[in-house]
Amino acid sequence: MKRILLFKIQFQRLFLAFVGNLTANSISSQAADFYVATNGNDAWSGRLTAPNGKRTDGPFATLERARDELRTLKAAGKLKDVATVHLRGGSYPLERSFILSKEDSGTEKSPVVYRAYRREEVRLIGGTEITGFKPVTNPAILNRLEESARGKVLQADLKALGIADFGEAVTAGKRLELFFADQPMTLARRPNNGFVRIVEAVGGEPYTSHGLVGDKVGRFTYDGDRSKRWARKKTSGFTATGFGIGRTVMRRLSPSTTKSAPSFSPRLITVTAIAKANGFTR
Repeated sequence: MKRILLFKIQFQRLFLAFVGNLTANSISSQAADFYVATNGNDAWSGRLTAPNGKRTDGPFATLERARDELRTLKAAGKLKDVATVHLRGGSYPLERSFILSKEDSGTEKSPVVYRAYRREEVRLIGGTEITGFKPVTNPAILNRLEESARGKVLQADLKALGIADFGEAVTAGKRLELFFADQPMTLARRPNNGFVRIVEAVGGEPYTSHGLVGDKVGRFTYDGDRSKRWARKKTSGFTATGFGIGRTVMRRLSPSTTKSAPSFSPRLITVTAIAKANGFTR
């Protein structure tokens, strides 16, 4: 699943040890210490906790650089005791997975340890932090919002932040995810809770499945006029049955004064028909 927007992992004490039976005594000597910091530089030695006064040496900037340095020392037979990578406090954006393999393992006598520096808070962020929120001013967009919500909705330009791949809103595992305060956010939906009830299946090909009456054509009506704002936009919805919930693309919305008739993709006709029998959909 794509983790493009603020995937945060908080560490009060980041500790990864590739050893068995690691004891307190084995950590005490700490023969090889490397440091990674948000103000570091991968061209430096990585041996200092912070940049020196002339900024000619200091910590590394990335976990990969520290890992590669340990690999070099291990290949040269120079890791004789515990080797520790200390992460200074701060947020570290990761554009790709940080990979540790068999060659990065230590031994019981010379373990390899990754940890936060002195209980500093470290965050590994596998996404992009969204900034630059501004009020919505486009009249066309404002017209699609509830009148009570106008003036309260903010927008951010993802392309300006370097996010060009927006995934697919309907396909599971390919949707963007937004996290705020370390919690996943829900995409805007209607209703905010529960489901809208189907009023009538109007596909014209009724049939019965497992004792439930539905329709082979995924077309139905429901109460409400909200779809007037959706008619020209690609819309997806959930169909809920007694045994599961699926996501479906609406191919067409036909608003009227009191009802709208979405037409769902034929590949999910059965799900739609069974959902009619149970009386729930969105």
